[in-house]
Amino acid sequence: MKKITTVFLLVLSLAVFMAIAVSAETIEISTPEQLMSVSGSDSYILTEDIDLSGVDFTPIGTEDAPFSGGFDGNNKTISGLAFDEAGEYIGLFGFCEDATIKNVKIKDIVVDVSGVKNVEAYVAGICAYAKGNCKFENCTVSGSINVEGSDCDIYAAGICAHVQSGIKGTFTSFTSCVNNASVNVETTGNSVQAHAAGIAAFGNFSDVI
Repeated sequence: MKKITTVFLLVLSLAVFMAIAVSAETIEISTPEQLMSVSGSDSYILTEDIDLSGVDFTPIGTEDAPFSGGFDGNNKTISGLAFDEAGEYIGLFGFCEDATIKNVKIKDIVVDVSGVKNVEAYVAGICAYAKGNCKFENCTVSGSINVEGSDCDIYAAGICAHVQSGIKGTFTSFTSCVNNASVNVETTGNSVQAHAAGIAAFGNFSDVI
């Protein structure tokens, strides 16, 4: 009986190890369709340049289902990313929490959004809203970001529009990130705020290195 129990525990341990190995596998991304499937807490890596021209791209991650994994752009280039419809979270990533985004190059992004109204809007090349422990490393953005609205607060930046860290000791960092995109924000109405920046339009408990 003891021998059988030992064998069972050995098999169980092997199964757990295999499950961990599978969950830690990095998923390769090489097409627009695969890029749009990025979600959850998995790890991803780009293996080819991706052209999103003509693609109705949906930002990765939402407030209800944030992206909390790892994304390695592998110094490949994402081009053709464009947004022309108003939304609350606009960017390659819409909402990230405890995520790591690195080695991402976004070339010639075009954001031309107007008509934002009665809602806070977060717009960026890499990530619209970052929460908790997020890390942005070696990310580069070029192109133009233009946002207009009324009766609303708008945050826009090349890398990340809004950082909300500090809760339970969380911290977000930007390391070796470069913004070459123009960023323009205009909002009208009562008690409204317009925030525009190269790296981060609003950073709570964050560091730029």
